[in-house]
Amino acid sequence: MSITSSQLAKMCNVSRATVDRALKGKPGIHPDTRKRILAAASANNYTVNTLASSLSTGRTHSVGVVILNLTGQYYSAMVNAMQRKLWEYGLMSYICLSEYDKERERVLIESLLARKVDGLILLPIHTEREFCNMLKSAGVPVVTVSNRLYDLPYVGGDDRTAVYQAMCHYAMHGFDTVHFVCPPLAYRATENIYAQAERAQGYQLYRQNNPGMAGELIIGEDYLDQVRNLLRSGTSKPGIFCSSDVYMLQILRMLSEEGWDMEEKCALMGFDGSEVLSYLPRRPASILYPAQAIGETSATLLHDLMSGSAVNRQQLLPCPLLPGNATFPEVDWQNS
Repeated sequence: MSITSSQLAKMCNVSRATVDRALKGKPGIHPDTRKRILAAASANNYTVNTLASSLSTGRTHSVGVVILNLTGQYYSAMVNAMQRKLWEYGLMSYICLSEYDKERERVLIESLLARKVDGLILLPIHTEREFCNMLKSAGVPVVTVSNRLYDLPYVGGDDRTAVYQAMCHYAMHGFDTVHFVCPPLAYRATENIYAQAERAQGYQLYRQNNPGMAGELIIGEDYLDQVRNLLRSGTSKPGIFCSSDVYMLQILRMLSEEGWDMEEKCALMGFDGSEVLSYLPRRPASILYPAQAIGETSATLLHDLMSGSAVNRQQLLPCPLLPGNATFPEVDWQNS
């Protein structure tokens, strides 16, 4: 049997106003008190009369989350962290998957707005200004993650800086040739690949500032053939820097199929800090993508925007460089 808000307040030794702030994600309450009230509400089957609350306040205390998919480690970690933080603020979340489909993304957003969500968190595939303007006119705060969309509030990793710093490490270890593998750049004219493009920009910026560093930017679905040809024709050991661990793992398989020794043929590095790398006996270095921190920060940013708080609308989170035992194992990535 469910309890009333008055009973919940008495149980937690707080006022009904404090219970209301905790359940509705309002400011002015200590985080520990909020957690205690939410835990007591859950344990005692307390439910808010959402319809009555919505009619009186114009708010549903719900938000929509539209993300590309949940098949990878990074998106699922991001959404899990996002949902936990939203729950702490007393907000329910609708999790929707666009599956890289622009029309589906638009329909999902329209459907969420029809359900009167109080805000949106979006990992967009759209790039068009018209789509951005539609979101601005939606009447609710919108936070974008990983893929920036013009000047909408944004939370993501500092991809460009991380790649630039990793290029410095290649140079510090005597490499004068580093190729950067970024297949998604082939789709930059039609899809939002902001995070990947920022990683490529970090590589190109380093090359511009250090003309002694040679290398090629490798894009497109035939990237494995391109890397194979470069390694066959090259006379010295190059760096192969991948914009995602997914591409690095494919290159590792290609090296094995060719009968090439990874450490002798090239110096591999990836981006994302995939957990699967820990299972490799010879593990290349990788840059950690802070998916969990991005999820938590985006939920907090949306909550603050909904509350009318003054906030930093553009937030870049550090992407630490992680060691491998095959590429630069002696470097202390975390403190370098």
